[in-house]
Amino acid sequence: MNEVIPLKMLIPLMVATSLLTGCSLFTSTSVPLAKDPQTEQPVADRTADTETAPAWEVSPLFDLESPDLQAYQVRGLANKVAIRGDDTLSAGQHEKYLWFFWGDDVLDREMKVMAVRQGTTDPIELIPPTRLTSPLYGADATLPSTLTLPSAGLWRLDAYLGDELFGSIVVSVR
Repeated sequence: MNEVIPLKMLIPLMVATSLLTGCSLFTSTSVPLAKDPQTEQPVADRTADTETAPAWEVSPLFDLESPDLQAYQVRGLANKVAIRGDDTLSAGQHEKYLWFFWGDDVLDREMKVMAVRQGTTDPIELIPPTRLTSPLYGADATLPSTLTLPSAGLWRLDAYLGDELFGSIVVSVR
């Protein structure tokens, strides 16, 4: 038995169906994934593939020169992104860190940090979107923050400027 559905009932039914399916009847857009400038790998793939990129080695320490000519030790990527704070991170502890960023256009940009523990695929938001502030010790922008990593192991801290991965720092948490 074939019933004919009146047009005035069919239109609301089509609208309701499209709303339930995410409007896929009306739009089909694809947003390209952001790429890591170091590996050229899509960021979404990189976050999910915690075993391969970048290498799970603790990022190196290097010195910044303070105004009083004292060495100021930081961990990260020289002339890119680094952090300064207690080098012995403890799981579950709130610890103060100062972030350093280098680059022509980093000052006043919005940054966020996502963290992934080695062997997992679920990133956590370590620092919500926050504006970078004044230059310090030769860095073009800085940001004071507190970090709390929930468990021991190697952690990769992915620093984003806007939606673009700027650099990653690997730290060890005990």
